[in-house]
Amino acid sequence: MKHPQKLAVELDEQSLTYAELLYYVQVLSLTLPNEYHVLPGEIICQCVERSLSMVIGIMSIEMAGGVYCPLSPRDPHHRLHALTQQTQSRLVLVHHLTKTKFYQDIVSLSIDSVLTINYMEKNIDIDQLSSIKVTVDYLAYIIFTSGSTGIPKAVQVRHKNFIEFMCSLAYSDVVNERDTILQIARCSFDVHVQDIMGTFMIGSSLIMLHARGIMDFDYLARVFKEKTITCITTVPTIIHNFFTFLQQRHHHNVAQYLRSVCSGGEPCSIQLINLMSNTVTHTCRLWNLYGPAETTVDCTFHVFDNATDTESFPIGRPLLKYQNLVLDQFLQSVFTNQEGELFVGGVGVFAGYVGRHDLTAKALLEIDGQLFYRTGDLVRMDNNGLLHYQGRKDHQIKLHGQRIELGEIERCLLNITSISACVVMKWKDDYLVAYVQSSDINEKQLREHCQSYLPPQMIPSLFVILDKLPLNANGKIDRKLLPPPDFLSLVSDYSSNKPSTNVEQQLQKIFSQAFRVESPPIDVSFGQLGGTSLDAIHALTLIRQQVHTNIDIGLLFANPSIRQLAIAVEPLLISNQSQETVFTVNQSHETYVHLAPSFVVESIGVIVLFCQWLWPIIIIHQWCPLFFPFLPAFHLIFYAICSRLFSLQNNKTDIVFSWNYYRWWFLDRLWNNNTFWLQHILGTPFYNYYLRLCGAHISTEAHIYTTAMDAPWLVEIDDGTWIADQTLLNCFHFNGDNTFKLYPIRIGSNCSVGTRSILFDGINMQNNIIVQPMSSVTGSIASRTVIDGEEHKPVSSNDSMTHSNRSLSLWHKIYQIVVLISLICIHYTILIFVYKIYSIKQISLPISIAFCWTLWSIIGCFVSVVLLKYVVGSCAAGDTYSIASWSYLHKLWIRQLIVSSFRHAWLLPSAYDDIYPFVLRWLGAHIEDNVKLYDIGIFLSYPTNLLKLETGITVFGYVLLVPTEMTLSGDHRVDRITLEAHANLANRCSILPGSHLASETMVGNLTRISREINSKQGDVFIGVPARVMPFKMPLRSNITDQIENTSLWHTCFWHFISKCLLINIYSLGGFIGGPIIHITLICSLCRRNSSIRYELVQPILGRLTHDCQQFMCPFISNTQWLIRLFRRFGAHIGKGVVLPDFSCITFYHLITIGDNVRLNMHANIQCHSFEQRILKLAPVTIGNSCVLMSGSYVMAGCKLMGNNKLYPFTLIMKNDQLSPNTHWKGLPAPDPKTHLPFQNASMDVVLLIETTNIFDEIVAVNQFVDEITRVLTPSGYFLWCGLCNVDGSSVLIDYLTANNAFIIQEKVNITANVLHALDIQSNSRADFIDRYVQPADQEYYRVFAGLPGTQIYEDMSQERSQYWRVVLRKNTITNISVI
Repeated sequence: MKHPQKLAVELDEQSLTYAELLYYVQVLSLTLPNEYHVLPGEIICQCVERSLSMVIGIMSIEMAGGVYCPLSPRDPHHRLHALTQQTQSRLVLVHHLTKTKFYQDIVSLSIDSVLTINYMEKNIDIDQLSSIKVTVDYLAYIIFTSGSTGIPKAVQVRHKNFIEFMCSLAYSDVVNERDTILQIARCSFDVHVQDIMGTFMIGSSLIMLHARGIMDFDYLARVFKEKTITCITTVPTIIHNFFTFLQQRHHHNVAQYLRSVCSGGEPCSIQLINLMSNTVTHTCRLWNLYGPAETTVDCTFHVFDNATDTESFPIGRPLLKYQNLVLDQFLQSVFTNQEGELFVGGVGVFAGYVGRHDLTAKALLEIDGQLFYRTGDLVRMDNNGLLHYQGRKDHQIKLHGQRIELGEIERCLLNITSISACVVMKWKDDYLVAYVQSSDINEKQLREHCQSYLPPQMIPSLFVILDKLPLNANGKIDRKLLPPPDFLSLVSDYSSNKPSTNVEQQLQKIFSQAFRVESPPIDVSFGQLGGTSLDAIHALTLIRQQVHTNIDIGLLFANPSIRQLAIAVEPLLISNQSQETVFTVNQSHETYVHLAPSFVVESIGVIVLFCQWLWPIIIIHQWCPLFFPFLPAFHLIFYAICSRLFSLQNNKTDIVFSWNYYRWWFLDRLWNNNTFWLQHILGTPFYNYYLRLCGAHISTEAHIYTTAMDAPWLVEIDDGTWIADQTLLNCFHFNGDNTFKLYPIRIGSNCSVGTRSILFDGINMQNNIIVQPMSSVTGSIASRTVIDGEEHKPVSSNDSMTHSNRSLSLWHKIYQIVVLISLICIHYTILIFVYKIYSIKQISLPISIAFCWTLWSIIGCFVSVVLLKYVVGSCAAGDTYSIASWSYLHKLWIRQLIVSSFRHAWLLPSAYDDIYPFVLRWLGAHIEDNVKLYDIGIFLSYPTNLLKLETGITVFGYVLLVPTEMTLSGDHRVDRITLEAHANLANRCSILPGSHLASETMVGNLTRISREINSKQGDVFIGVPARVMPFKMPLRSNITDQIENTSLWHTCFWHFISKCLLINIYSLGGFIGGPIIHITLICSLCRRNSSIRYELVQPILGRLTHDCQQFMCPFISNTQWLIRLFRRFGAHIGKGVVLPDFSCITFYHLITIGDNVRLNMHANIQCHSFEQRILKLAPVTIGNSCVLMSGSYVMAGCKLMGNNKLYPFTLIMKNDQLSPNTHWKGLPAPDPKTHLPFQNASMDVVLLIETTNIFDEIVAVNQFVDEITRVLTPSGYFLWCGLCNVDGSSVLIDYLTANNAFIIQEKVNITANVLHALDIQSNSRADFIDRYVQPADQEYYRVFAGLPGTQIYEDMSQERSQYWRVVLRKNTITNISVI
């Protein structure tokens, strides 16, 4: 290496010298043959966004002797898969942005992961590379070009072709070793090979742009100037637009270092030459390069000369060692200035098309013993021997430098069965227009089809649908008679042309200028207006000049219509906006070793878990089936033994994935797998005795109805305490520094803990405490306290909390034993009956087992309903039961026991089954038509005769109807629940007895409704306790809802079919191969869901997925095996992630989770919503090192930036974005009533933008100022913006300066700026309030928004109040001792 420390490649702030680049290339190139057995001459694809990884990957493939084949990340999945199949490549190099682009049957290698793993390994054996033999006749790379048959053609270029081509460029001084070359071309252009490989071949320096950098001319101009660019190669359109931009902005010095501008891919115009002459220095030369990919990038060149090139710009002469022939149709040479076809020979002629010998034979022609390539381009040669491009002899076109065979697009469209004929044409040099003959298709369907199979540059801008295409006399399509395209015909509503705001008016003028459409519609994207990416660059430039300078190109593409862009831009125009205050996380100075998950430990643990669960079943089945009732005893005793052996008794902090962590994980999985057995003894002394056997300190007189605890041996519960079902005793806690800790939980006597409450992070509850449902509790709680959500209310001495006797008598305990034995006998009788059918030998085993399984489910459902109706019976509204009463045991305890015991039988019906309303009506509930219930279990657990559900009710998953409400005396009361027409209950909400919801109401996620809630039509409730939101439910849509009920016979049939399939899978694969086949089948059905009939795939897919969740996931939860399963399903999940169970995420392909993210049990990430029964999807991104504690909930469209912590019962609303290094708490987060102190005690700057009038809240001011004083550093600043009196005084400012704690550094009156901002946003704010805010609250929100006409606005306008910006500095006083 001649200059090892010379800059090789640079991208923004990243750079590599030649020595560093060589090292990384060697590391990756050694990985290819050593780990993936890549042989010289083997095709290796690469799909990587523009980055340093892209450069390292290309050079590594070449160093390993492979053949580089670029794949564009912009291409759809179908096309990428087809291209890899065409090349028969078995390996694709990717990086973090593209690793999910390919199907599972293609092996992908992450460049970043290889370099990260091998970064510390300095002693790489580079001698291995010398054994790789590659000659100049080997292939160097493959590039795809468009094919007229509908299949892209893979052009093969040898090393000698490329070497000679680069030598020709260097010989002509187009490039040299002193150049700094800017890499512009996408990887779908072969020019990018010249930019990257060619740069390193001649020893130049390469500068790369970040994603979409070429479309941001401000960024591009900075790169030109700061990186001293000397050479670029791109298409004339980009050159023209960029230099026009420089000229308009008067950036004369940006291109001062340019010495070589290479234009290619499109004809070069005289206008461009004149523009270049006026912009660049006289030493810069403009080259016109021409050449198809089959001739190795370029084959002719011409440098512009002011003296001779006055009318046209020729493509020039052949490069060194290239030959050009201009022949007629008879392969005879033509005369000067006569048009003919160009044939190219010499060192650049390619090696042929991959797997297409027929096309190769047509393209290559031997003339006088030398091979020539037939270009298909028509040229003429002038008197000076210069070639001038005239056009094509066929319908192939060049669009923005990209060679496109229109036949490929036409073939793609003809694959749609409803299209009988089509033709694609180029229109105005910038657009593709497709004319389609069909009567049963629309433009949207055509565009979606093309987007699935074609790269973006080949998707037509406009589709014209005709009943019949015009034909000429020969019966062929007459292109001249096709109607001209009209982009505005796409818009049916021209009333949308009128802008409603000043910003929309500005943007409409800009769109009209940039996209050349008069008065463009407000709600139509620029793509539908015929806009191209180059037009978008022009539009972005104008927007930055006329609207806002800080607009990013990504914002324009994400908001392509005028209205969307205006909504996105308006917030940027407001100089002073209200912002929610979030608090920075304190970064701990203590560091811990980072441990990776142990594949061996997790695998062994999963095997042991599976064996301990399965072996007793096999032994009992083979020896004596009569012993099946004793199966639960073995599993429960095994956990008790392991708990004594492996439990962690101390509560010291330890590292995640350490040995202690896996000890806890193993016990947690054992406990979780035993919960079905434990649910039969809940509320009995047997459960208390068992917990004591496991190490817990539990009184025999406690009443415990929950199994949701992650460390039972750390739980202590005293006499008379009642803990409801689904209460979470959360001892395990993930810290934010890759550590965990186990906290003890102690609950005193005579406490009552409501359902779905979460006790976490160490609990010490005294006696006589009531915890209302869905409350989060932590720390020490004093006696005689009522906890309601986050609020702690001490009970006065006047209120009675005297509890009745809570001890079960001996007869009560005998009664519980009799009931349990009777229930076991019922189950045993059902199993014997089913076993008799199973023993029939004439039926094949899989069919017999599947039939018995289905029959057992049907009988179980029937028996449970009969028991509920005739044994348990009904309840009277308002009845109150003592815990230790016969009524409580008979009406409530037995009901819960029956529902839990037959839970698996009720897995037979699917969600929203038709049978649910009929069953509930038979049990006494008032159920009207069109009621859709996700699950029936929650309704069976409630006294059904007290239920009233009117028309159109929708109840989604994990909703809970709480059977009783607690009184201060510790008793339990039942009452009616009424849901009026079209009410909606969202996920994980809880409805208490006595609740009454009005029609059209919506109960949000993690919300608790009780009898105290007074609802009105259209109300939306969120919170614990529920509070009405300021917005209303929108009017119900006339669109048919997407929740379809399932009939019973349909349910039974698909249950039987899926179980037959499941049993055959495990019969074929056994316990090892079965799960692999099972998961592979689910993934295959997911991918082919759109191509196979929905009603055939979806029932089987749903059942198989549910079986996977039931039988596999309990063993692999909280392990990397579950992560691998989610990745297989399409989720994008990083390293070291811990997920608690299968149901914690949905719609896996929309999930992106960073590294080291931790979820506690009952934390959920949802990528969907069912607003008004319409399914809506949105992606969710969770950044690195986030912790989602138990009960936290992230909705669709959210983004957590990284290192965020969500406390229990935190709801992240739709489309929220959480800043990095922040903690969040509240329903929704941040809860305006929840105060979290500053976590960081050493802040340099604190910013407060006041949004409410706090003049009468002196206590709040005092507390806030004290907190500010505490956390600011001695030299810290406090920035405040808010309303003041006319003299600039404010309660907050006065308090800050009164005690000399702060000194005013700057004080500025910004009232005029604020009024201007309010004027700009007045229309949009008023429209929002009218649409979404309750009528009773609209006036308050108009005042809050500062709309014109309100008191705040008028006071500022009339100078009765002012808006000030104040900067205060912390006053530091140094005490000097007197000597």
